[in-house]
Amino acid sequence: MYSQKVLPSGCIVALMNLMFTKALISNVEVSLEEEWFYHRYCYEGQNLALRAFEDWDGVSTPLEGYVAYKGRDIFLALEDAERKNRI
Repeated sequence: MYSQKVLPSGCIVALMNLMFTKALISNVEVSLEEEWFYHRYCYEGQNLALRAFEDWDGVSTPLEGYVAYKGRDIFLALEDAERKNRI
């Protein structure tokens, strides 16, 4: 990570370099075993990612122009669906 901030809500928001994109991540959790985030929005360009980082409140959808989204909420939804299918 090369930039991070703590929002008034306590949410940690960070900008992270990936191989081909810049990622805006939120609700970062770090433990001895792993590092997790709840939301990751990937931007192709650094300028757009930096603008999104500066303007984002960590709650609403960030600045448009991201090319991919991944997040823990997707994994939790999949786990819930699998659990329901087993019952």
